[in-house]
Amino acid sequence: MNIGMLWFDNSKSLLSCKLEKAIDFYQEKYGKTPTAFYVNPSTAIDSDCKGLNIQISKSIMPNHIWLGVERKDGNNT
Repeated sequence: MNIGMLWFDNSKSLLSCKLEKAIDFYQEKYGKTPTAFYVNPSTAIDSDCKGLNIQISKSIMPNHIWLGVERKDGNNT
């Protein structure tokens, strides 16, 4: 993804709770629902995250989520 929003959350919450907060903020700020999510390999993905397009990337620091809207042409914004 080339363009997106980086979200930091170092709480002990489940990833699904962190994603919910990040998605709510993203929707309010940009008026769109994010469809692509990138997290560090050390992040535990819980069962409530099923159905979300979560990708693992070593370039994302722990406790961070990079989220954005996936375009139809395969690129992300």
